[in-house]
Amino acid sequence: MKRALILALTVLMVISTVWFLAGCNNPTGGGGGGGTVIDNGLPLVFVSTTGSDETGTGTSELPYKTIQKGLSRVASGGLVSVESGIYTENITWCANANVILRGASAETTIIDGNHSGMCIDVNNINDCKVATIENFTIINGYTSSGYTGAGISLHGNAMTLYLNKVIIINCSSESHVYSYQGGGVAIFGWPCMLEANQCQIINNTSDTGGGVGGILNFGILKLYNCNVSGNAGGFVGGIFCFYNGKIENCIVSNNSSIYGNKGGLYLYDYAGMSIDVINSTIVSNESPGVYSYYSLSRLVNCIIWGNNVDFARDNYGDPVGNLTVKYCNVQGGFSGPGNINIDPSFQSSIDYHLTSSTPISVSRGATVEGIPSRDYDGNPRTFPYSMGAYEYD
Repeated sequence: MKRALILALTVLMVISTVWFLAGCNNPTGGGGGGGTVIDNGLPLVFVSTTGSDETGTGTSELPYKTIQKGLSRVASGGLVSVESGIYTENITWCANANVILRGASAETTIIDGNHSGMCIDVNNINDCKVATIENFTIINGYTSSGYTGAGISLHGNAMTLYLNKVIIINCSSESHVYSYQGGGVAIFGWPCMLEANQCQIINNTSDTGGGVGGILNFGILKLYNCNVSGNAGGFVGGIFCFYNGKIENCIVSNNSSIYGNKGGLYLYDYAGMSIDVINSTIVSNESPGVYSYYSLSRLVNCIIWGNNVDFARDNYGDPVGNLTVKYCNVQGGFSGPGNINIDPSFQSSIDYHLTSSTPISVSRGATVEGIPSRDYDGNPRTFPYSMGAYEYD
């Protein structure tokens, strides 16, 4: 009876989610003003804090002042180049297809949502399909609406969002109604994909019953060399993956769950899909580090240590379910080939590089299966390989 009831509720949740997403093809505000895409827009548009939306033309000599204006004027396949500075905006992505939004650097180009709305709301308007955001810090985003994300929110049909060298920090969502929301990033769509490389999703919150502090993903998730840390969610603290994908060379640490007891990484098996977690370091999360719900996922060459509970599974009495764990260092131990239970001896409680005191079984104990060519820092991985996000040198 328990299993039948939970499965029925799960099906109902999926149906209601898909029903909602089917109607999400229009922008839902964002506070920055929409703007109309110009059919003969510029292939290259410049934005600067010293520019003007009234007298600017989008050239390097006469740039626009706001990112919103730049996105409204760029052609399909074009680039919006944003100079260093602080841009206090709540942006509705109104660009044509395959547009790149590129800052000067993540450290110097900042989108500040001013706690008044989502920093960037990406919709399927204008048949957007692919959106790319590079070299930005995104801070102080806010939402109180269901099925949205405070930092970056994406909803639509068959869309892809690429993030490269993006920092999302101090964004928050809240609501008095139970709803799915994301603090850092939220992806809703069937199927949509988030692919992030060298990104940091840190210190974001979502206090709703269905809230995820870091990354809420109803779609394909691909994370490479990312740090998802210090986030707090009502449901999941760090990452909620509902579909499939890969997490590689990532750090998932110090995330917490307010109500749901799912702190670090939640792997949800939907329709037989799975996610591979490879050479990642999952540490110091609250209850637990990894939560598996009927998951077909694999964890290989990972360090899972110092979490309140390292693993939890909801497989109705099956202690392992379909989850595969091998060549991992799991505190407390875990059945599987190559798994060990040895203190990894990190540099410190916040620095998860391996040290000269790290045991050989950790620093030289990884399998060659799926091993990435480089580690979190970009250093080459050399045989014999190390467990975790960092290669021992």
